[in-house]
Amino acid sequence: HIEDVFDAHVAVFAKDAAGELTAVHASPAFDPPMGKEIGIVRWVWSNHQEAGLGTSTLPAGEGLYLPLSRAAGEREIGVLGIFPHERTRFGDPEQRRLAGALAAQLAMAVDRVDLTEETQRARVEVEAEQLRSTLLSSVSHDLRTPLAVMKGTASALVDDGDVLPAATRRELAATLLEETERLERQVRN
Repeated sequence: HIEDVFDAHVAVFAKDAAGELTAVHASPAFDPPMGKEIGIVRWVWSNHQEAGLGTSTLPAGEGLYLPLSRAAGEREIGVLGIFPHERTRFGDPEQRRLAGALAAQLAMAVDRVDLTEETQRARVEVEAEQLRSTLLSSVSHDLRTPLAVMKGTASALVDDGDVLPAATRRELAATLLEETERLERQVRN
């Protein structure tokens, strides 16, 4: 839309994974100028002010550069570069104000997308933690049952083993073995 309004090419600059400002979006079939222009982009990023064509700051630039900031102004999102076919386009302060308003709308849209992604990531983290908690609770319950039976059986063998009939001792030992194997399966699973 900005391209149509100003009969211009457009580029959006933002920091990449390495922390360098690069063009992350550009008009089709348009290579954003880099070289000295990236210096203007850095200045706009650092100073949170417009620069380039039609401004008193670095007016020799090939385009008008506008900061894209979060609504609360807490951090920069990027820099919008508008490269009009008619270089005198931004000599008119009204055109620069319009460009500033469109840049503010673009920044709000990008901010909304970022916040939506952050909310989604937080939701996924909460769900993963809930799943982890449920899984641990289930596993601990499944482990406690055979352990309780094993403890009771072993206790009966230790405390009353001398007075118990041989058949009962064998039955308790078999129960102990069976629960040990059950616990081993559960741990393996």
